[in-house]
Amino acid sequence: MSDHLLSLLIFLPSAGALVLLLFPESQPRAIKAFSLLVALAELAASLPLWTRFTPGRIGFQFTENADWIPSLGISCSFC
Repeated sequence: MSDHLLSLLIFLPSAGALVLLLFPESQPRAIKAFSLLVALAELAASLPLWTRFTPGRIGFQFTENADWIPSLGISCSFC
């Protein structure tokens, strides 16, 4: 999980929003409960960033690089 932590933190809210589109408008409590669940999951997933941060270190401490379409030389990088 730590290898893709930044991706998780970036895409989890979007995935939660897409799932919310499936909820009927007539269920506001379910919508609020699911939204709270996604927000708490995002908070829990972000805790390792806080605990692993080293204040004296120079440069980006949390990075993620992945080959997206290697045949075309396209990659994805989060800093």
